[in-house]
Amino acid sequence: RSPKVYTFDILDSVLPSIPNITITAMPLDVFKANYLLSEGRLDEVDKYIERAKKINPHTYVGDFLDGKLLYYRGSYDSAFVSSKRAFYGWPKNIDHYNSYVDVLEKLSDTISLINAFNFLENNLKERPEYLDNNRSFLTRFLSTSLKPMEPIIFFRYL
Repeated sequence: RSPKVYTFDILDSVLPSIPNITITAMPLDVFKANYLLSEGRLDEVDKYIERAKKINPHTYVGDFLDGKLLYYRGSYDSAFVSSKRAFYGWPKNIDHYNSYVDVLEKLSDTISLINAFNFLENNLKERPEYLDNNRSFLTRFLSTSLKPMEPIIFFRYL
């Protein structure tokens, strides 16, 4: 038996307008924005992201989604601003970190990558999902950008 596949339209019809947050204070508009992004309906996402930011700005999920949307639209400099705000606002969220790293990779911004990794709490730095993303970005960067001795200097910062 295959699992039921939900679309934005189904989700939108079943989610209530009140309360507008989950029991963990996550704005319901976050889920709507995610569905629209996954369906490629980029022109419809903005209002849900803005509402999510207003409903609970303390989770920084609205900034994360804004960065994701701007990344999909190819506005990498703007995506950098939103993704950075989301990551530094809530660095324990792996999605915030991965989104920020994706933008940094697109911009080839290794300094910000090092700063972001150094900003993490030590227990997060040891988790493979954080470390592996750094390694893959740095490996791709090092294989194309640096001279033979530069990796030794570069890895001192990690």
